Amino acid sequence: MAITYCPNGNMIGLSTDRPATPGTIPGGSFFEETDTQDIWFAQNSTTWVLAAAGVGGIGRRLLDARVATTANVTIASPGATIDGKAMNAGDVFLAAFQTAGAENGLYTWNGAAVPATRVAGYDNGTEVHGGDLVSINTGDAFQGDVFVLALDGAATVGTTSLPFQSLRLSTSTTDGSGGAGGNVTISTISGRAAVASGATAVTVTSPFCLATSIVMLTPLLIDANVAKYQVVPGAGSFVVTVNAATAAKWPFMFTILRA
Repeated sequence: MAITYCPNGNMIGLSTDRPATPGTIPGGSFFEETDTQDIWFAQNSTTWVLAAAGVGGIGRRLLDARVATTANVTIASPGATIDGKAMNAGDVFLAAFQTAGAENGLYTWNGAAVPATRVAGYDNGTEVHGGDLVSINTGDAFQGDVFVLALDGAATVGTTSLPFQSLRLSTSTTDGSGGAGGNVTISTISGRAAVASGATAVTVTSPFCLATSIVMLTPLLIDANVAKYQVVPGAGSFVVTVNAATAAKWPFMFTILRA
């Protein structure tokens, strides 16, 4: 794999290999070859110049995937849909929440009951770097989001845990505050829920919540009985507790920051 950079250091494209000659690649662009980490300079349409050998790290790649998973999937049989979207043969997906972190990464979908395969060009340690970015094209939860690989040091793909973290660019929300309020399941990173009238707590179940998450909460109603509240995140859910039984349904907005 090689990465194209324009003269000011911004990434302008991604190529599977550095061609023999720059050809139509803009003069003044830089390429980083991730297998050697050599930096090459496109002097003109016919000439490459080795700018620096083995240094790498000018920047990281911006990759893309059709969808990202929302929880652990079985790589050997990933199912027909991912994040609410029917998959097609050849679609690329980001496995970001595998129970075994070493399984995380970019995969090609080959069938609902057919093993997914790691994407060629992102399947060994010379091609996977901390700081790599993956943009997500569609999905009920992650459409428009970007994930960053929060990795310090070298990776052995299949052995090293690859912690991809969403930068939370999606504005998708779900309103679960209807009716009388109370415990609810909301499968998006942000939404609305409510403590029921006369209650002191509500549990919001979410596949995006971890025990280490930060849950930002904004009350949508002033309740004379509620002087303070507490949010306690856990694995797969968070609990909102108020200091006294509410006088009426107490709705709030939330956003989960997955730490």
